Amino acid sequence: MKNISLDTAKEIIETKLTKISKESGEKCVIASIHELKDDRWIFGYNTEAFIKYNKISHCLAGNIPFFVSKTGELRHLTNDEYNSFLKKEN
Repeated sequence: MKNISLDTAKEIIETKLTKISKESGEKCVIASIHELKDDRWIFGYNTEAFIKYNKISHCLAGNIPFFVSKTGELRHLTNDEYNSFLKKEN
């Protein structure tokens, strides 16, 4: 299977965030991207109101990052997985 690009990974995340936005009533956007060494990515997200305008009342609590594999698999990470990925990259 062909590996996807960062742009394709962003499209996957943005599609998921559109769904989350509709369900929550708050527009959600990508807040951070950690590109791992072997073409995998970790995406943090939050509401647009919090990211752009620092409106703390619009900050999401408990949202966990999404992981996109080099083949396009999308899933949430556990806190332990997230910390493990970051330690391996440093």
